[in-house]
Amino acid sequence: MSDLKTSYRAVDVIIPVYAGFNETCAAIVTAAKSIDHRWARLVVINDCSPEPEITQWLRDQHQALGFELHENSSNLGFVGTVNKGMQLHPEADVLLLNSDVEVANDWLERLQQTAYSHAQVASVTATANNATVCSFPVFCEDNELPTGLSLEVIDQAFKDSVPATTSVELPTGVGCCMYMRRDAIELLGLFDEEAYGRGYGEENDWCQKAIAAGWTNLHALNVFVYHKGAVSFAEESNPRKDANLLTLLKRYPAYNADVQRFIAEDPAREWRLLAYVKVLAAIRKPKVLLIAHGMGGGVYTHLRELIAEQQELVYLLLEPITGGTVRLHLKPFAKGLYIDFEIEADYPQLLQLLSAAGVGHAHFHHTLGLPTRVWGVARDLSVSMDYTLHDYTIVNGNPALLGKDGIFVGDHAERDRLCAEHIPLPTGVTAKQWRENQLFLLDRARYLICPSGDMHRRLSSLDEFSHLKSWVIAPHMDNHRLDNNLQPPERGTGPLKVLVLGALSPEKGADVLETVATEIQDQRVQFHLLGYAYRVLNERVITHGAYAESDAIQLIKEISPHVVWFPALCAETYSYTLSLALEAGLPVVASDIGAFPERLAGRAGSHLFKQYTDSNAWVEFWNSVASDYSRLLSETVDRSRAVSVDTAFYHQAYTDGLAFGTVTASVTVDLIRAQMERALLVDRSCGRRRWIFDKLLSLLSTRWGSRVGRLIPVRLQRRIKRLLVRGAIHE
Repeated sequence: MSDLKTSYRAVDVIIPVYAGFNETCAAIVTAAKSIDHRWARLVVINDCSPEPEITQWLRDQHQALGFELHENSSNLGFVGTVNKGMQLHPEADVLLLNSDVEVANDWLERLQQTAYSHAQVASVTATANNATVCSFPVFCEDNELPTGLSLEVIDQAFKDSVPATTSVELPTGVGCCMYMRRDAIELLGLFDEEAYGRGYGEENDWCQKAIAAGWTNLHALNVFVYHKGAVSFAEESNPRKDANLLTLLKRYPAYNADVQRFIAEDPAREWRLLAYVKVLAAIRKPKVLLIAHGMGGGVYTHLRELIAEQQELVYLLLEPITGGTVRLHLKPFAKGLYIDFEIEADYPQLLQLLSAAGVGHAHFHHTLGLPTRVWGVARDLSVSMDYTLHDYTIVNGNPALLGKDGIFVGDHAERDRLCAEHIPLPTGVTAKQWRENQLFLLDRARYLICPSGDMHRRLSSLDEFSHLKSWVIAPHMDNHRLDNNLQPPERGTGPLKVLVLGALSPEKGADVLETVATEIQDQRVQFHLLGYAYRVLNERVITHGAYAESDAIQLIKEISPHVVWFPALCAETYSYTLSLALEAGLPVVASDIGAFPERLAGRAGSHLFKQYTDSNAWVEFWNSVASDYSRLLSETVDRSRAVSVDTAFYHQAYTDGLAFGTVTASVTVDLIRAQMERALLVDRSCGRRRWIFDKLLSLLSTRWGSRVGRLIPVRLQRRIKRLLVRGAIHE
């Protein structure tokens, strides 16, 4: 091609049609309106569609939209239909376009330019939301279009951020939108209909044949199309998938290894990341930077809630990953969409990228492990900020305000001294200085959000924090979905089933649970743990193991407990496991401390236990419930324990006034590449440490190992764990 800007080769855009009326119409209309009909021909082949409205629409519209319509006299299937199309105009290149793919802008020009950017290019595949090894934004996954953006805007972001003809070599093209040069077709032939029948694997076979002949298949990185996926010929693919794959592997034994190598290397990742930053900047919604500790638990349950519930906002996530390095997730909880910054060296680049993405607000959720320079990110971006307090770290560095015996001392006159015996402050730093240091963030916050009134009372009463006026008591977002309807199970004649939920540390009641279960020797009470403890508990506790939050309610039903028990020794600031018990409609028994009283206020079938530090008192209590279950059901927590909270906060005050960030910077692929390579190094290092941690965990899970584990102080266990992995504090 002598002049890429003015001279284009003839090409047939072939759309085989079978099913999916709306998708077919959109595909044809967007293709017809976006191609240059002087050199590109739109060819639509109706493969005996079973939907009469498709056939009629094609006949009615082909002249108005300027496409060439062909109708098969019998159903040929995908391969036969495509092969027919490729033979209609032997002088033209071919663009295969599924009937559930939409296109925009000058997409075809860019694909053709990439096809002729090298001498022997057999195929070129566009980037799409659903295109396996060419998928965006999450690699090798089906993706929805980024919220609030049209296809035209997303494709323009690719064109603007990725230079023309930028590509990577593929082991196979993806047939949803694949350009095929005519000289390659003449050399390699059509798709192998005899081997692959009505479809699946035919384009992979053709592309592998091209590689064997010395040609290449390219992924065009500056073109984006929308692929709904599994519409037109989907009902035909699954029955023959395995058989066709076997055919492919017999011909090309290295195919799977080549694909897996490509996936592992992911050569297009830096360009996807760059394009995604451009896409973020284009979204006309406020962008919020979430900042957390990277250790899972309730903090991350809340983050997932925010992201799921606040569809009018776009979130990014920043967390410490190792040493002085932080990880920026451009799309939180999505695979691969992250890069790392070593704060001492890379802080300006972090600010540059956040500005380029249009971040206009920062929301701190924890600072544990976070380099202190990052505390200034809202100030340095000149954006507003909020701070949700999930535990008591800001008081004196002790998240649960525990003394050395693991008992809550948050309301004790000697709180700071007792807490320091359990978790000492840095040398030379007093508790008062610690709290004063927190004011750098607390004074700047638009809102200081406490999930419970108990937490707010304790924090706002501290002398160093008493001047703060931006406190809000706002339960986490699952609260509005819960009610206090009690649905107690029948007691029956079997043992009383007592269920404890979650990940149990000593302060969450792991040792209390085991002691009580051991003391009640008869079979009147049966204790279950849905979750895990910081060590292996004895056989008197039936441990069901970790669970996915989405499975929790079903697992609770399968255990069919009579009551849920919260044996905490610390002041919970909210408790998502309590939310599960409320959602399940079960009776609840909880320690009379922290958020439990206010969350259970006015609820029937619920009991607050004042002697929660006394295991003997718990034994006596559970024996009494086993004898008279109805007495528990008749109890109601006093309504006076309730606290006034702002249940509408996250849907009103929180979102009001959040501004669109001003995009004052841009990023280059060099910046992305450097930070991505840093992330790859960290991932390799973390992988090695995770392997060591898993081995230790396996050893401690054995009977012998659990005995050894009991001799290791919890504090030392946690220190070793934090050296090896980041995760929930009591894992």
